[in-house]
Amino acid sequence: MDLIKDCFLYWEKGGLLLLPIGIVCFFIWAYMIRLNKSLKAAIFSLTHAVRKGEQTFSINNKVPRVTSIEKGPVPGFIDQVNQCLSSPEKIERLFDNFQRQEKAVYERDMSVLQALVTASPLLGLLGTVMGMISTFNALAYKSAGMTELMASGISQALITTKFGLVVALPGLFGLSVIRRQFKTQQTLLSSLRHHITSGKKGNF
Repeated sequence: MDLIKDCFLYWEKGGLLLLPIGIVCFFIWAYMIRLNKSLKAAIFSLTHAVRKGEQTFSINNKVPRVTSIEKGPVPGFIDQVNQCLSSPEKIERLFDNFQRQEKAVYERDMSVLQALVTASPLLGLLGTVMGMISTFNALAYKSAGMTELMASGISQALITTKFGLVVALPGLFGLSVIRRQFKTQQTLLSSLRHHITSGKKGNF
């Protein structure tokens, strides 16, 4: 109960800008969770496929027919590759198209996430400016309630700045993790492509 009361007091003192900061926070976490889940699944599938390809090629010296163990874009792509093992040109086109599409999708989402992370402290800074304007207005008018108006302006300035930074920092670290995962995914795709093309060279 006290926690809810404290949250309400923070909301009241922080002003209307806490609403867009809260919305930005929601979308930051939504994008981070979705990207992290998608990239983890892709890395899992690709790691399994690369290992299977290495084993097949090292034992039989044949085209490494890899297998997928879950549903999603990567297993579906691997199934397409397996259907085109007799056509080197089709495999090259498949890899080129898939890598280009995956890169476009993830880069778009990471750009949106980057924009949201950048927007959060800027909204906090806007709250700081608005709070300081209220404080200076209270000083200028020198009204009977000047102390309360000054306190309200300073509270708004500090609270919005605080929440803007609190929202942005996890997003910043999360974006760094997602970029590393994306780089790992691209590396695994290149490794899978290498194993398949190496296998083809020995058979065609």
